Amino acid sequence: MGTFDEQSCSFEADQGSHDSTAGTGRNVMLFGDSHAEQLIPPMQQLAAREGWNLRVETRSGCGVFGVSRDALQQDADRCVEWSEQEVRAIESDPTISTVVIVIRSDLVVGEPDPAPILSRLRDAGKQVIVFRDLPTVELFDAQGKRMTGPACLAAQESRDDACSWEAAQDLDWLTAAAHQLDIDVVDLQDLLCPDGTCHMITGDLVVYTDDNHFTGTFAKSLTGWLQRELVPLVK
Repeated sequence: MGTFDEQSCSFEADQGSHDSTAGTGRNVMLFGDSHAEQLIPPMQQLAAREGWNLRVETRSGCGVFGVSRDALQQDADRCVEWSEQEVRAIESDPTISTVVIVIRSDLVVGEPDPAPILSRLRDAGKQVIVFRDLPTVELFDAQGKRMTGPACLAAQESRDDACSWEAAQDLDWLTAAAHQLDIDVVDLQDLLCPDGTCHMITGDLVVYTDDNHFTGTFAKSLTGWLQRELVPLVK
């Protein structure tokens, strides 16, 4: 694995064009790894609607609370450094009101305790919202390799719920910790696995581009869902 990408960007609210006055001027940060990064398009649209100033800080393959199984030592070292750097920056920035954390929890080595970082952010006066991550595809080809979304659909020769699998029943370590700390959770598994079965297609859209990321089209379609699930939580 090579050096992992870091994204740092901001989207200022156009105070004359948003649809809501309740969140005008609120500063919301999207913080995490590539699973946060894939939500930038719908979050940007949502921020414009709500009058939020949106900031984004992401590092692919870096789970904020721990390092990726796939990381080389230099990437693991940088992940630890970057995570602490960003947490300190959030703590010390009085303009940030809400921090939305999205990571791929099943790629992090072991099951780290996220409570110290979550508590630090909350103690700094930040509202923290955690996303329960989208489920990793649990379908495998004849060689035992985990299938990507397009590969599974091609193998099934059908677009009528061709690829589906049973949803995990247990909460991941981050979601469980958020519940224990009474931190709000937005649940992507509820969206993708509403009947206890996870689907490669929702409506007429292909959900997965690989085995753990949304297609761009599906990600962009999430603005309305985020409006219903996330906006009521943001204080």
